[in-house]
Order: sequence, then structure tokens, then C-alpha cells
Amino acid sequence: MRLAERGQERYFPRVLANRRFAHLALSSLCALLWSTAGCAVERPDAPVCGNGVLDEGEQCDLTIVPLDCIQGTMGCSDVCTFDDTNCIGYCGDETINGEEECDGPALEHPCVVGTSVCRADCTLNTDDCSDYCGDEAVSGTEECDGNVILEECRVGTLSCSDCFLEDGQCSSFCGDGTINGDEQCDGDDVNLPCVDGTNVCRADCTLDTSGCSDFCSDGVISGTEECDGDLFRQPCNEGALNCENCFLDDTQCTSYCGDGTVQAGEECDLTAPLCYSGAINCQANCTIDDASCAGGYCGDGVIQSASGESCDSNQVPLVCHDGTISCDDTCAFDDSLCTGGFCGDGTINGPEVCDGADLPCACDVGTPTCNATCTAVDISNCSTACE
Repeated sequence: MRLAERGQERYFPRVLANRRFAHLALSSLCALLWSTAGCAVERPDAPVCGNGVLDEGEQCDLTIVPLDCIQGTMGCSDVCTFDDTNCIGYCGDETINGEEECDGPALEHPCVVGTSVCRADCTLNTDDCSDYCGDEAVSGTEECDGNVILEECRVGTLSCSDCFLEDGQCSSFCGDGTINGDEQCDGDDVNLPCVDGTNVCRADCTLDTSGCSDFCSDGVISGTEECDGDLFRQPCNEGALNCENCFLDDTQCTSYCGDGTVQAGEECDLTAPLCYSGAINCQANCTIDDASCAGGYCGDGVIQSASGESCDSNQVPLVCHDGTISCDDTCAFDDSLCTGGFCGDGTINGPEVCDGADLPCACDVGTPTCNATCTAVDISNCSTACE
């Protein structure tokens, strides 16, 4: 009613005894007496904010507040809506508080397969969800679920948050992408790389080699492997070789077959010498396969003068008077260690009588020559004596 209570008592003392009758009477009298003043009378069955009754459309009414706070008190405004000024945390604030399982779109246990629905009382309806975070079963995209953590932390502690691993306190576990302890693999980190086929790292960090016909660490050197476990194609001559994922680690070895340098006992190393006619190959054990080489090659122990060789291996047709002459890997003389001269250097040294154009005499008519061993002068082309 819009009439002042004091006015009602003055003009309608008996009518007020019956509220329903009073409304009817007031309605009629208002229409007659105060129609021009805007008198209005509410229907007795219409919702009335402030009557202490929770009517349709109202959230609350006076002290009737059907909503509890986690901390503080929920009030009721003068338009019968909740007043949360003094309330911290309640069902409906879209934040999970206290024992709530959800609150609007905020779900304590998100659904992995299907749909979860938050009820009005902030409990979770999982009837249409076949798999959700919080059911203590790891599935779908979940890395963990509650206290169920499949991975084992080797150093530190793993925890689960919203079904995803919190590994900030763990420095080593299956799933960190690095092989640790007795793991055979971890993600893309595999200790047995596949040479022919495909390896698969399982969730428990064990390796599935069923799709791999040849893999590293099977004890057989094959494919692109340089070694396999403790197996090497050739031993280290000086130092030690190590095998890392079937590739050589030669940092501790100064000489071995396969280092690209021909060492003592090797005929070749990775590359073969040039065959003058045909083909030649350097085998894995650093020996030469010259079965298809018909024209010879530098290093075969035969001086191929027609191909430009001056010497070959130990075939050195020169004698140093003081020091040593050797044959280099291009089949040319190496006189770097010869200090006393040699027959053929163009200078008379030691016991030599002559050396090339260095002659002890000359002919008036004709030209004398020095023999191949530097031991005599040939004057057969002179018509006079060599003086």
C-alpha cells in the first residue's frame, strides 16, 4: 500500500482489521478521493519487497537470505537482491571456495571426455562426463590425476595441479625429455637410435624396437654406424676410442684407421690413391683393394716412370751421402733429411766423380756426360780428351 500508515489509522481504523477487505476498500476510496494525486494500491497477491517473504523474482527479503558466505555475512539490499559487501566467497561468485566442487564456469574437476555441469548449489554434475580430472585415473591428455602420478621423480618431488605435472621441485623424472637412471629413452632422447626403421619411446621410458630392424647398440656395426657399443671397425693405435650413439668419439685417440691419415701399418685411410688405369678402393680395415687397377698406382712398390713417379714406397733409386732420402706419398723424392748431397742433385758431393752437368772436365770438341751412378764421365761423344 502506498498510503501513509498514520493516515490509514486516522481514516480507516476498522478497515485495517481485514487486510484483504482493506485493499479493496482503499482501492475504491483512492479512486474516488485521490485519483488526481496518484493514489495507487498494490494487488494483495503481487510480490512485495520488504514483506519478509521470499517472493518470485526476489533473491532475498529482509532477513531471509538463502545464501551462506565462506567468510562474513551476505546482506539483502532494499530491492531484494544480494548485497555481498561484507561477504567473502559464496556459491555464485564464479570462484571455487571452501567445499564447493564448482562455481559457474569454474570447475574443480574439468571434464576430459564429455561435459560437466555446475549445479546451482555449486556441486558438480558429472553424469554426462565419462572421464574427468579428479577421478583419480590418468587418461586422455592428463599427465596425472590427484594423487595418481605415474612418473617417478628421481631427485626431488612431483606434484599434480589440474591434472598436469608440477615439476618445479623435481630435477629428474621420466617425461622430462632427458634419459636418467635406468631409462632407455625419454621423449625424443633415445639411447638406442634406430638405423633401419623406427623406435618408439613408451610412456614409462622403455623403448619399443619392434618397428626397427637395425638399431644402435645391437652389437653389430651397420648402416651409417661408425661403431656399436664396445665394437669398433678398427682399434685405436695411440690413445683410446669411445662410442657415443654409434658414432666415434676420437678426442682421446691420436691415431686410428678411419681418421683420414695414413699411419704406420695402413695402406690407405678413407681415401685410396689414384689408379693410373682402372679403379682402386680403400677398405674399412685401411687396406687397398686394387683388383680392378691395371695401370698401377703410387704406393704399389713399383716405380711407374711413365706416370711421373721418381720413386715408390721403399723403391728409392738414390743414395744420400749423409742422411736419408725417402719417397713421399706422391712418389717424389723427399730429401729433407739428406744433408750430404746425393747423386742426382746436380752437385758433385762425397765420392761422386760427376753429377749431372757438374763435370770435372770439358772436351774441345763434343760434350762429356755423367753416368747414372755419378761414378764416371762418359766421353764417348768427345773427339778430344776431356781435360
